[in-house]
Amino acid sequence: MQTLIIGDTWEFEYLITDKQGQALDLTSFAIRASILDSASTLLKIGSKEVSGGSDEQITGTSDGKLNLEFPAGKTSTTKQGSAQLEVEITSGEGKRYTIVQDSYLIAKGIITWQNAV
Repeated sequence: MQTLIIGDTWEFEYLITDKQGQALDLTSFAIRASILDSASTLLKIGSKEVSGGSDEQITGTSDGKLNLEFPAGKTSTTKQGSAQLEVEITSGEGKRYTIVQDSYLIAKGIITWQNAV
């Protein structure tokens, strides 16, 4: 299981394909992603098509690449333990698909200093 460090920027990259294995054009989809930790802390990000979302958080390209970024300011509120990541896309016609469900371990980092003095 991959480990995520509290207070780090968490970045994920996926290649999304259709049933025929062809890259899915994600440019017109609303994309939402959430991470839920073991203490029920819920982090949410969305693409620009989602209210409050931004292409700085989620980017879906015409060649099926999906990039997610949970900024350090958000991840600093998570708790140690297991966590679940879920990503959902919604087409312009309102069809909704869960395309990613992954498990992670959230851990506390050991570097807490700023200056190497």
